[in-house]
Amino acid sequence: SDVDPYGLFPVVPPGSGKYVLQLGNNSSGGQAEQASYTFVVPGNMSEFGLLYKYAIVLEDPDHPASGQPRFEVKVYQKGSSVPLSCASFTYIASAGLPGFKPSNVNSAIIYRDWSLGSIDLTPYLGDTLVLEFSTGDCAYGGHFGYAYIDVSCSGSNVNAIFCKSDSVLNLQAPPGFQQYYWYN
Repeated sequence: SDVDPYGLFPVVPPGSGKYVLQLGNNSSGGQAEQASYTFVVPGNMSEFGLLYKYAIVLEDPDHPASGQPRFEVKVYQKGSSVPLSCASFTYIASAGLPGFKPSNVNSAIIYRDWSLGSIDLTPYLGDTLVLEFSTGDCAYGGHFGYAYIDVSCSGSNVNAIFCKSDSVLNLQAPPGFQQYYWYN
């Protein structure tokens, strides 16, 4: 039932469990935080994806981009630090950042309410990957950045229960996408 003090959104995303990871905090001081998770992409599936929900709160002091608060997501193969193609995202505090809103509590703070990220890991079936999230305050020590994160991995199977006597089939697919296309 807690809400973020600046964005006033729930700290646990709707439709999720009871817990999320809060990476960083609203204290300044030039702090940086990182959480990583090493996992094996199942080799016995035809498709596999990573879904993560995230919400971000960044103070925007209008420093040069290299000194601004930030949030980063990376996925890379274990033993390498090179991010997978289309699997790295960086949000750097700035006015007009797409998907962000100014806080009604403090106009120097921008936030992004719960959003869904998706990474297709099908090309990496059987590989060991590292998922890494990072937050950072401004480089000058006076402004903060933090994020909330909720991660799940899944095959692309659509769930359905159907009996021969049923006249309707109800399909459930992963939430958060704009639209789905169904093919026979």
